[in-house]
Amino acid sequence: MPSSSAMKDSLQNAPIRPVCRRLPFSQKLWEDSNLPFGLVVTPLAANASSADASSSQSLSLIPKCLQCGAPHAIKETHFRLPAPSEREEDARILCYLCGATSFTSKKLQQAKREAVEGPIDLQQIQQSSKKTDPFLFDLPLRLPSTEQQSSIPAIACPPLWFILLDGTCTSPSYWKATSHVLLQALSNIPSHVHVSLLIASHNIDDGNIDDNTDNANVMSIFQLTSPIPHLLHYSEKNRNDLVQAIANSLTDGMHRSHLQTAVRSLLDYKSNQFSIFDDEFLAEKQHTSSSKGIHLAWCVETILDVLQSHGQVAGQRQDMNVDDGGSKFILKRPYAGAKLTCLLSQQPSGVCRSNQRSKKSSGFMSRLMREKQQQSTTATPTIGMGGFGGRIASQADRKINSQQSTSTTDVQNGHSGDATADAFRRASVDLTPGQLEETYQPLPDIALYMDELGRQCAQAATGVDLLFLLEQPDDEHSSFKPLALPLYGHLASKSGAPGPLLFDCNDETSMDRLERELAARVPWREGMVFAAELRLRLPLGFVVDDAALETSREERGPQLAPLWVDAGLMGPASSVDDSKQLWRMGICDAFTSFAIDLRLKDATAPREISVPGLGTVATKPVVQTCFAYTTIEKDDCGTYIVKRRMRIHSCPVPLANESEMLYTALDTEALTVVLFHKLAIALFQDGIAEGVNVAEDWLISTLVAIYNSAEEYHEQTNNKATVNGNGSNNLNFLSHERLLDQEGEFSTDDVLLAQGHILLRRIVLIIYQLMQCHAFRVPHDNFIPSSDLRHAALCQMQSMPPQILNRCIRPLLQAWLSGMEATEPVIDAVELRRKSVRLAVEEFSKYDDVLFFLNSPSIVALLDGRTLEEQNKGSQESSALLVNAKLQSTVSEACLSYRAKLDVIYSLGGEIGTYDSMDILSDVLIRDMASASGHANFTKWKKDIAARVLE
Repeated sequence: MPSSSAMKDSLQNAPIRPVCRRLPFSQKLWEDSNLPFGLVVTPLAANASSADASSSQSLSLIPKCLQCGAPHAIKETHFRLPAPSEREEDARILCYLCGATSFTSKKLQQAKREAVEGPIDLQQIQQSSKKTDPFLFDLPLRLPSTEQQSSIPAIACPPLWFILLDGTCTSPSYWKATSHVLLQALSNIPSHVHVSLLIASHNIDDGNIDDNTDNANVMSIFQLTSPIPHLLHYSEKNRNDLVQAIANSLTDGMHRSHLQTAVRSLLDYKSNQFSIFDDEFLAEKQHTSSSKGIHLAWCVETILDVLQSHGQVAGQRQDMNVDDGGSKFILKRPYAGAKLTCLLSQQPSGVCRSNQRSKKSSGFMSRLMREKQQQSTTATPTIGMGGFGGRIASQADRKINSQQSTSTTDVQNGHSGDATADAFRRASVDLTPGQLEETYQPLPDIALYMDELGRQCAQAATGVDLLFLLEQPDDEHSSFKPLALPLYGHLASKSGAPGPLLFDCNDETSMDRLERELAARVPWREGMVFAAELRLRLPLGFVVDDAALETSREERGPQLAPLWVDAGLMGPASSVDDSKQLWRMGICDAFTSFAIDLRLKDATAPREISVPGLGTVATKPVVQTCFAYTTIEKDDCGTYIVKRRMRIHSCPVPLANESEMLYTALDTEALTVVLFHKLAIALFQDGIAEGVNVAEDWLISTLVAIYNSAEEYHEQTNNKATVNGNGSNNLNFLSHERLLDQEGEFSTDDVLLAQGHILLRRIVLIIYQLMQCHAFRVPHDNFIPSSDLRHAALCQMQSMPPQILNRCIRPLLQAWLSGMEATEPVIDAVELRRKSVRLAVEEFSKYDDVLFFLNSPSIVALLDGRTLEEQNKGSQESSALLVNAKLQSTVSEACLSYRAKLDVIYSLGGEIGTYDSMDILSDVLIRDMASASGHANFTKWKKDIAARVLE
């Protein structure tokens, strides 16, 4: 029997995680429980396949439901009906997903498949496939050739990498930083990857930027195959030549030296380009609000034109692989997928008209005029770097915080006689339509159009990364210029890429993080897949809740809430228009998850179905996901090949008859993910302050529902005892820990806060932790974020798998003993409050020196516990603590457990690290933080919540 820890790890890495591992039998039961009804899908979860890449089998060998198309690779999804005879043609299966029966004979199954996929040589497939992995299957690559292929050399079907640089930036820091990080990334480029290095800018004529002509936008393209790499410049007026030039510029990794030469020349290129202007003009252009960034939408449209005109996606099922019908025939080159990495220095400047986009795109474009000048003159003291989620600030932000602490406190105390107080009141921290309208004065459909561009990128198997390289303001009275991420960020998420991030190009620590983030996003990153499609199949009686969100009550401004949910799915994906429960991603990796809303189709779910010739059969509810994708891997000879794969996973979800059954089957990590998305929607619709009310109101109503459920269950068990003489239950229900009128050890507050339930006790802290992260945290004290930082944090957390999102809002803090003999932590999870930290030091320091291991997606650190003792507070120990092999291994695993590898921050005394341990922990001790509703800490807040529940 597997250990409890092994079972926990298996659950954490499961590809399908419903909020409850049971589904409610009726609509009333779901409403009574007050739980959100949904599930979390991580298609490439760590344990999604137990075998290696060579152990897949052909999907053509697996019987499919001839009604809904569900493949039945495992017995949990179907029932093999008794055959009326021994003939193979009479064998049938009952599909638990749609309730239909299907014949399983190879002849009928093959005919059904060939009607969709074309001719299949089943005999050849049987001879060549290895049936060793029940989850991983091979699919045919869809290529121009008439014969189906199972794989193709990557050199003939490469991944593409378009690198887009901001040619409008005159800051040497930006160009130095981009040169450095690109050189590091390109040093490991495989030979089969094709790269195009592009610089977007505007025409400059005597110091003026003309945004009203066809020549306003310029693309400079490095020609990397020539003996001496050089630039060619094209304006948007020469559209066809520009598209052809970019297609021709794609260079394989065998020209690595030319790529590196081109990157090293960036500093010289920008110096020469602006040498005709004096320093005063350049400074004014860089720092005034009239400075204009690149036209990001025009750049993305251009790349899409290149892919549509000259490329064909391997494995793509529709649209991108058809000829455009032009009179000139163009031989399209197959490609596995693409990444567009945008290294930006400031807010993009506009959406431009193009006559060569698809009909769907041109419908949006016809409604858009040239973008109005976007500016904000409000001087707001903000935190503007990062966007990783959680609440751990960067070192640069800590420095800014300390500089601004005095002025911010004065504002909150009501001293509003200066410009800073006015700036605080106008701080653009909300993401409501009205606030976005006031901050950016955007075009009405700009966010909607960027969303549409992201969808087209996903269709072209292209992920878009938005990485901003910024400079900290000169002093505390300056502010970060708005970047308009709430308007442009959907471009990245709809393409399947993780959210945008903000870096300080003058800060070494920030640049190190950028280097690691870029390494995690290059198209040859192990585990990255392209042209992904996710299909979800649900039990009978259940459907995806794909009802469109109501727009905000505000009349004006971009509506972000409807863009957050796409056909019931929340995460970096876009729905496929012609099919429900099917979503597409340009790219995906093991660190990408999606939350999906569900609902009952009718008042109750069916428990039985009628099968002709067999009568009624009990249903066995199960959720199935089919995840198709293109991957690049090495064959037995070490050659990179492109293959099309599918992962099929199923999760049994039996029906529950009462709320207690739902609560006992609760997955609190999956619940956290779904709650995060619900709060994000509330934030977009009504603002931060109202989001706090939404969170607390849900918590109180859920705690009331939990208590009512305990009363009902207690009454039921008592009635059974009266009738049958046996009042036992199989849900580990303890009435004295759940009800006020039963004598027990728990206080009144603990009973009301569901502390008597091993799973439900966590939801109070979950809500508090969510409201403390940068995505939802109310501005106060030294935290006044920019709207860009808040939106970046939302987008970054949007795709996190359940275990990582929970680690993001609640970092793991372990206490270890120094020395070589320690093999495990003395405290596995220290409560995140100062009192618990100091008690741990006091209790265990008599055995050996204590050190703390901090693990979160933002920071991994080893901290000296000696400096946390009251008598040694703030001191620096002269001798360094010892870190044994077991702890060092644990730390190394933590650094590799996130999308981007993290470096360890050491503060162990002596010369090992100079960081102050309590300074780092101050961002982590969430229980000591003030609540958004004004309480001094978690203890006082939950006491107030308990009082409101009692009312």
